[in-house]
Amino acid sequence: INASSGNVVLNEGTNDFPKAIKIVGVNVTLVDTNAIDLGASTVGGDYAVTAGGDITDSGVLIIEGTSTFTASGDQSILLTQSSTFTGAVTFASGGTLAGVSITDSTDFDLEALTLTGNLVVVSGGFITQGGALTIGGTSSFTTSTSNKTIALPITTNAFTGAVTLNTTGTTGNAEIDGGTTKLDIAASSVRGNLTLTSGAAAGIIDSG
Repeated sequence: INASSGNVVLNEGTNDFPKAIKIVGVNVTLVDTNAIDLGASTVGGDYAVTAGGDITDSGVLIIEGTSTFTASGDQSILLTQSSTFTGAVTFASGGTLAGVSITDSTDFDLEALTLTGNLVVVSGGFITQGGALTIGGTSSFTTSTSNKTIALPITTNAFTGAVTLNTTGTTGNAEIDGGTTKLDIAASSVRGNLTLTSGAAAGIIDSG
Protein backbone atom coordinates (compact mmCIF):
# COMPACT_ATOMS: atom_id res chain seq x y z
CA ILE A 1 0.00 0.00 0.00
CA ASN A 2 1.55 3.26 -1.09
CA ALA A 3 -0.19 6.45 0.02
CA SER A 4 2.99 8.49 -0.49
CA SER A 5 2.12 11.84 1.14
CA GLY A 6 -1.24 10.71 2.54
CA ASN A 7 -2.54 8.82 5.55
CA VAL A 8 -3.56 5.15 5.65
CA VAL A 9 -6.43 4.22 7.97
CA LEU A 10 -7.50 0.55 7.89
CA ASN A 11 -9.31 0.33 11.20
CA GLU A 12 -12.29 -1.96 10.65
CA GLY A 13 -12.37 -4.52 13.45
CA THR A 14 -13.09 -7.38 11.03
CA ASN A 15 -10.02 -6.75 8.87
CA ASP A 16 -7.83 -9.80 8.34
CA PHE A 17 -4.47 -9.55 6.60
CA PRO A 18 -3.21 -13.14 6.11
CA LYS A 19 0.08 -12.05 4.53
CA ALA A 20 2.66 -9.37 5.35
CA ILE A 21 1.34 -5.85 4.95
CA LYS A 22 3.76 -3.24 3.59
CA ILE A 23 2.85 0.44 3.79
CA VAL A 24 4.24 3.81 2.77
CA GLY A 25 2.34 6.75 4.22
CA VAL A 26 2.26 9.66 6.64
CA ASN A 27 0.11 8.52 9.58
CA VAL A 28 -0.86 4.84 9.52
CA THR A 29 -3.51 2.92 11.49
CA LEU A 30 -3.89 -0.84 11.08
CA VAL A 31 -6.37 -3.18 12.74
CA ASP A 32 -6.39 -6.96 12.25
CA THR A 33 -8.80 -9.30 13.99
CA ASN A 34 -6.12 -11.99 14.02
CA ALA A 35 -2.32 -11.99 14.11
CA ILE A 36 -0.55 -9.49 11.83
CA ASP A 37 2.82 -9.58 10.05
CA LEU A 38 4.32 -6.16 9.34
CA GLY A 39 6.27 -5.99 6.10
CA ALA A 40 8.85 -3.37 5.17
CA SER A 41 7.19 0.01 5.76
CA THR A 42 8.07 3.69 5.83
CA VAL A 43 5.84 5.98 7.89
CA GLY A 44 6.50 9.71 8.06
CA GLY A 45 4.22 10.26 11.05
CA ASP A 46 2.58 8.04 13.66
CA TYR A 47 2.10 4.29 13.37
CA ALA A 48 -0.64 2.43 15.28
CA VAL A 49 -1.12 -1.33 14.97
CA THR A 50 -3.82 -3.35 16.76
CA ALA A 51 -4.16 -7.12 16.44
CA GLY A 52 -6.24 -9.90 17.96
CA GLY A 53 -3.17 -12.16 17.83
CA ASP A 54 0.59 -11.76 17.81
CA ILE A 55 2.23 -8.78 16.11
CA THR A 56 5.39 -9.75 14.19
CA ASP A 57 7.57 -8.21 11.49
CA SER A 58 9.13 -9.67 8.36
CA GLY A 59 10.51 -6.38 7.05
CA VAL A 60 12.27 -3.29 8.35
CA LEU A 61 10.04 -0.54 9.78
CA ILE A 62 11.10 3.10 9.49
CA ILE A 63 8.79 5.15 11.70
CA GLU A 64 9.36 8.88 12.11
CA GLY A 65 6.60 9.54 14.64
CA THR A 66 5.29 7.59 17.61
CA SER A 67 4.58 3.86 17.41
CA THR A 68 1.81 2.06 19.31
CA PHE A 69 1.48 -1.71 19.17
CA THR A 70 -1.61 -3.23 20.81
CA ALA A 71 -2.18 -6.99 20.99
CA SER A 72 -4.83 -8.99 22.82
CA GLY A 73 -4.07 -10.41 26.24
CA ASP A 74 -1.66 -13.38 26.36
CA GLN A 75 -0.33 -12.50 22.88
CA SER A 76 3.18 -11.32 22.00
CA ILE A 77 4.75 -8.45 20.08
CA LEU A 78 7.90 -9.67 18.32
CA LEU A 79 9.66 -7.02 16.23
CA THR A 80 13.05 -8.55 15.49
CA GLN A 81 14.04 -6.76 12.28
CA SER A 82 16.59 -3.94 12.57
CA SER A 83 14.02 -1.17 12.39
CA THR A 84 14.22 2.56 13.17
CA PHE A 85 11.76 4.07 15.64
CA THR A 86 12.41 7.80 15.92
CA GLY A 87 9.54 8.57 18.30
CA ALA A 88 8.27 6.93 21.46
CA VAL A 89 7.22 3.27 21.27
CA THR A 90 4.32 1.94 23.34
CA PHE A 91 3.29 -1.69 23.85
CA ALA A 92 -0.29 -2.16 25.01
CA SER A 93 -2.97 -4.79 25.56
CA GLY A 94 -6.52 -5.14 26.80
CA GLY A 95 -5.10 -7.78 29.15
CA THR A 96 -1.47 -8.62 29.85
CA LEU A 97 1.00 -9.25 27.07
CA ALA A 98 2.95 -12.50 27.02
CA GLY A 99 6.25 -11.36 25.52
CA VAL A 100 7.89 -8.43 23.77
CA SER A 101 10.96 -8.40 21.54
CA ILE A 102 12.19 -5.31 19.71
CA THR A 103 15.26 -4.30 17.73
CA ASP A 104 15.83 -0.57 17.15
CA SER A 105 18.75 0.93 15.25
CA THR A 106 18.56 4.07 17.41
CA ASP A 107 18.16 4.90 21.12
CA PHE A 108 15.29 3.03 22.76
CA ASP A 109 13.27 4.21 25.77
CA LEU A 110 11.06 1.64 27.50
CA GLU A 111 7.69 2.87 28.69
CA ALA A 112 5.96 1.17 31.65
CA LEU A 113 5.43 -2.48 30.72
CA THR A 114 4.03 -5.63 32.35
CA LEU A 115 4.64 -9.05 30.78
CA THR A 116 3.92 -12.61 31.83
CA GLY A 117 6.75 -13.83 29.60
CA ASN A 118 10.06 -12.61 28.21
CA LEU A 119 11.41 -9.20 27.22
CA VAL A 120 14.19 -8.76 24.64
CA VAL A 121 15.54 -5.32 23.68
CA VAL A 122 18.35 -4.74 21.17
CA SER A 123 19.33 -1.14 20.49
CA GLY A 124 21.88 0.55 18.27
CA GLY A 125 21.89 3.42 20.76
CA PHE A 126 21.19 3.89 24.46
CA ILE A 127 18.59 1.80 26.31
CA THR A 128 16.65 3.80 28.92
CA GLN A 129 13.31 3.61 30.68
CA GLY A 130 10.49 6.04 31.29
CA GLY A 131 8.33 3.64 33.31
CA ALA A 132 8.62 0.61 35.57
CA LEU A 133 9.16 -2.86 34.09
CA THR A 134 7.36 -5.89 35.56
CA ILE A 135 8.63 -8.93 33.71
CA GLY A 136 7.43 -12.43 34.58
CA GLY A 137 9.95 -14.24 32.38
CA THR A 138 13.55 -13.52 31.43
CA SER A 139 14.86 -10.14 30.29
CA SER A 140 17.67 -9.39 27.84
CA PHE A 141 19.10 -5.95 27.05
CA THR A 142 21.79 -5.45 24.37
CA THR A 143 23.41 -2.33 22.94
CA SER A 144 24.91 -3.22 19.57
CA THR A 145 27.00 -0.06 19.15
CA SER A 146 30.22 0.64 21.07
CA ASN A 147 30.02 2.82 24.20
CA LYS A 148 26.23 2.89 24.40
CA THR A 149 24.76 2.33 27.85
CA ILE A 150 21.87 0.50 29.50
CA ALA A 151 20.16 2.53 32.24
CA LEU A 152 17.19 0.94 34.04
CA PRO A 153 17.28 2.66 37.45
CA ILE A 154 13.59 2.81 38.40
CA THR A 155 13.17 1.41 41.90
CA THR A 156 9.79 -0.22 41.21
CA ASN A 157 11.12 -2.56 38.51
CA ALA A 158 10.43 -6.27 39.07
CA PHE A 159 12.37 -8.90 37.13
CA THR A 160 11.16 -12.39 38.06
CA GLY A 161 13.42 -14.24 35.64
CA ALA A 162 17.12 -13.93 34.91
CA VAL A 163 18.42 -10.72 33.34
CA THR A 164 21.06 -10.60 30.59
CA LEU A 165 23.06 -7.41 29.95
CA ASN A 166 25.38 -6.91 26.97
CA THR A 167 27.35 -3.80 26.01
CA THR A 168 30.57 -3.04 24.12
CA GLY A 169 33.22 -0.34 24.52
CA THR A 170 35.00 0.84 27.65
CA THR A 171 32.19 3.28 28.52
CA GLY A 172 29.42 0.84 27.68
CA ASN A 173 28.03 0.92 31.21
CA ALA A 174 24.99 -0.96 32.50
CA GLU A 175 22.79 -0.04 35.47
CA ILE A 176 19.74 -1.95 36.64
CA ASP A 177 17.52 -1.73 39.72
CA GLY A 178 15.50 -4.85 40.51
CA GLY A 179 13.23 -3.09 42.98
CA THR A 180 12.12 -5.36 45.82
CA THR A 181 12.56 -8.59 43.82
CA LYS A 182 15.65 -10.79 43.71
CA LEU A 183 17.94 -9.78 40.87
CA ASP A 184 19.31 -12.79 38.96
CA ILE A 185 22.05 -11.94 36.44
CA ALA A 186 22.48 -14.48 33.64
CA ALA A 187 25.64 -14.79 31.51
CA SER A 188 26.40 -11.22 30.43
CA SER A 189 29.15 -9.11 28.88
CA VAL A 190 29.45 -5.50 30.09
CA ARG A 191 32.60 -3.72 28.89
CA GLY A 192 32.07 -0.62 31.01
CA ASN A 193 30.87 -0.24 34.60
CA LEU A 194 28.13 -2.47 36.02
CA THR A 195 25.77 -1.21 38.74
CA LEU A 196 23.21 -3.60 40.29
CA THR A 197 20.64 -2.76 42.97
CA SER A 198 18.09 -4.96 44.73
CA GLY A 199 15.96 -4.30 47.78
CA ALA A 200 14.98 -7.96 48.15
CA ALA A 201 16.13 -10.12 51.07
CA ALA A 202 17.41 -12.66 48.52
CA GLY A 203 19.53 -9.86 47.05
CA ILE A 204 21.56 -10.30 43.89
CA ILE A 205 22.64 -13.65 42.46
CA ASP A 206 24.11 -14.95 39.21
CA SER A 207 22.97 -17.89 37.11
CA GLY A 208 25.50 -17.57 34.31
